[in-house]
Amino acid sequence: MSALRYARAQKVIASVIDGELLVLNADTDCFRLSDIAADIWHSLAQTKSFAQIRDGIMRDYDVPRSVCEPDLHVFMSQLQESGLIEQQR
Repeated sequence: MSALRYARAQKVIASVIDGELLVLNADTDCFRLSDIAADIWHSLAQTKSFAQIRDGIMRDYDVPRSVCEPDLHVFMSQLQESGLIEQQR
């Protein structure tokens, strides 16, 4: 999966309101991202590989790969299914 790269979807709008990150995809819904989820979103201001995102979380939150990687796979899949991010090669 590390060959794949992720980027924010073009049609998505994000804004911080009352300290929470709200991300809107007009075709699906509005999502509230907090803590680590918001950090992942901010990191996707530039296209990144799964490994780059994972390594950043492991570094910033001092979490082992065995914990980080499965949760990140699930979260990235949710973002993609919601139309908030896109995969690129």
